[in-house]
Amino acid sequence: MADTNFERECTIVGMYIDSAKSYTQLSTGALTLVAVFAPMKLSENKGLLVASALFLAAALAGGAYQSLAVGRLERLSKLRVAGVGRVLRCWQENAYLFYNALVAAFHLGATTLAFVANRQLWS
Repeated sequence: MADTNFERECTIVGMYIDSAKSYTQLSTGALTLVAVFAPMKLSENKGLLVASALFLAAALAGGAYQSLAVGRLERLSKLRVAGVGRVLRCWQENAYLFYNALVAAFHLGATTLAFVANRQLWS
């Protein structure tokens, strides 16, 4: 029974990790897009600066979530994988907070970028 629960948890966490990977890749791509618009002088366009900060936060939260989720599964499996550092147990148990931060930062960044692009097109 315990193995079945662990297998189910691995499957579900794996789906979240895949989703986090996609968001992280999209955030990194959006940062590249912002770099293309950098000649517009980021210091003069606060919206573009905010969008890039949000995409960077999303990318960092995505990496943190993936690391914490894998660390939690490692701890639950009672296996010790070489090279994996010890992280506070409370961070592993609350890895979903990093996932939520990832999704929120990505969507806020995308909305901000869309707003900035719209304003640039119509001005």
